[in-house]
Formats: sequence, structure tokens, C-alpha cells
Amino acid sequence: PLIISNLVLMLMFWMLNTIVQDKQGADGMFVLAICNNLLALGMMFSSGVGSAVMSIGGFLVGQHDMQGLRILVQKSVKLVLVCLMVVVGVIEIFPDVISNIFGANSPELLAYSNQSVRIFVLMLPTILLVLMLANVYQMLGFLMLTPIVILTFPLILIPNLYFWSGCIGQEYLWWAFPATGILVLLITFVITEIFRARNRNLSVLTLVSNENVEHSLNISV
Repeated sequence: PLIISNLVLMLMFWMLNTIVQDKQGADGMFVLAICNNLLALGMMFSSGVGSAVMSIGGFLVGQHDMQGLRILVQKSVKLVLVCLMVVVGVIEIFPDVISNIFGANSPELLAYSNQSVRIFVLMLPTILLVLMLANVYQMLGFLMLTPIVILTFPLILIPNLYFWSGCIGQEYLWWAFPATGILVLLITFVITEIFRARNRNLSVLTLVSNENVEHSLNISV
């Protein structure tokens, strides 16, 4: 799944460059460069926490410590959401600082950049939560679910960019990003509910078992 994820992201960024350059020109490419760095910043949290979930959670699954696993996943979800909400809040309040750091050299570009970046960052909590959950699904053994969740992001984002810029207006292109985040989260919820329909002991969205194994080896602190 990690190989698929990196390959998909590479193709997605290439298509993003093509679409934004065509629809928004040089100013759009300037903003996209900022957005790519903000996405990388957010992925630092989701990937870091996701890697911790994979390693620590693997031990807990091996020990059949379902209670410890539930605590781990709940804390991980909360940590990712809190960190990303702080990032979003800072950027919403101080977008001009980010734009100036990247070299916005005119009032027009600064205004355009501030507005676009404020819209883009609304996507981070939803999409990066889903990408972090992909690590949870892989760790729990839902191997088919993991690449599906990863592929949903670019498969929705690219058509969304064409829809918002072509059908609604080019100036609304950046709204495709938060709309994609919401759609990806909703689709992930629907897919996980299909799994839960077969086993109601799985938790909502995270798919961690709510049952406790009678005999388990617990060495967690």
C-alpha cells in the first residue's frame, strides 16, 4: 500500500500541475507550490502517527490486547485532528505570513494567494485523517481496503478540479480541494460501514474490534 500511495501521489501532483497551470496560470502555480508544502506539512503528522500505529499496533494485535489497541487508535485520531486543526487555524488567521514566506511580491498576488490558501487548508483535516486511517486498516489486516482508500483521493480530486473550474467557474477551482476531502471521508465511512454490516463488533470508521480476547499477553504500560 505504501508503494501504491507514493506512486499515486506522484501521478496526482503531475496532473495537478497540468490542470492548475491551464486554469490559473502562473499565479495558480505559485499558490499550488504553497499548497503542496502545506500538504507535506500535514502529512508529517498523519504519516508519523500512522507509522506509530503500524508498529505499536502490530505488537498489540500480536498480544491480542484489543483494549490497548482501541486506546492507541483513539489517541492517534485525536492527535492527528488536533494538530491539523491547529495548522488550519494558524493559516486561516495568518495566511499573509505564509504567502510572504514563499515570495508573494505584489498586492494582487498576495490577495489571491491568501484567499486560495485559506480555502485549500480546509481539506487537510479530512483527507489526512483518512490517509492515517489507511495505516490502521493495513495493520488490522484489511489489505484490500487500504489501497482503495488511498486511490479514492486522486480519483475524486482530479474530476472535482475539472467540475469546479469548468462547470462553476475557474475562480472556484480551489474549492475542489475541501469538497474532495469531505467526499473522500464520506466514501470511506460508507465502505467501512459495509465491513461493519458483516461484523457489528467493529468500531465506526476505525474498524477496531470492540471485543476483548479472553486470554491475552499484555505488556503495555
